[in-house]
Amino acid sequence: MNIQPKFERLIRKYRKELLQAGYKPSRLTMWAQSKRHPSKDEAEKLAPIIGIPVEEIPWVQWVRNE
Repeated sequence: MNIQPKFERLIRKYRKELLQAGYKPSRLTMWAQSKRHPSKDEAEKLAPIIGIPVEEIPWVQWVRNE
C-alpha cells in the first residue's frame, strides 16, 4: 500500500491546523508535493493533528556522520 498520496491529501486538508501548530507554509508545501518528508520527531507531532498513526506517515531518519 502506498501511503504517500494519503499523507499528501491530509497535509492539504489540515493545512490551517498545521500552520497554527507552528509549521511553515513552505514546509507543508514540500510535504504535500512529496519533495520532502518529515523527520520521525515531526511525524510523531503530526500524527495526532492529521488523525493517522505515525506508521502511516512517510518519515525519514537522518543520520549524522561524525
